[in-house]
Amino acid sequence: MSSGFLSNVIYKPVVYPRNVTVGNYLYFVVAPTFVYETSYPRTTQIRKMYVAWHSLQACACAAVQYVLLMQFYIPTLRNSVPPQRNL
Repeated sequence: MSSGFLSNVIYKPVVYPRNVTVGNYLYFVVAPTFVYETSYPRTTQIRKMYVAWHSLQACACAAVQYVLLMQFYIPTLRNSVPPQRNL
């Protein structure tokens, strides 16, 4: 990592009994992670290019899922259900 990024990181070390608070728990519920940490490194400002890049990736994944749904799933479902007049 570049030294410019590390200079903007805010890191507050917290020890065990003081990290189990209602606010800490609510933050974990709102922004869950796979592993619970006592504190999370933060930057002083929002990195707009980082947010834009990951938003673009999310949109691309949604577009791929839509294409797969329309190309494969919908025709399969339509062909698997018999028409109502044949029942």
